[in-house]
Amino acid sequence: MLLVASYDITDNTRRLRVSTLLKNFGDRVQRSVFECLLEPPQIERLAAGVAKLIEPEEDSVRVYEL
Repeated sequence: MLLVASYDITDNTRRLRVSTLLKNFGDRVQRSVFECLLEPPQIERLAAGVAKLIEPEEDSVRVYEL
């Protein structure tokens, strides 16, 4: 399944960690946008990884299926 993941994170440390995580799952197509071709178990790992790294009150990470 092809996904587009984008983020808006103000904290440099969290932003770098999320970017590094996303690089492990797909290709950067813009500064804060990644395209990922993933199977369902990978999607679950990606979502769990992002959830551990962000502060939901401050950060925004969006994943859209294409």
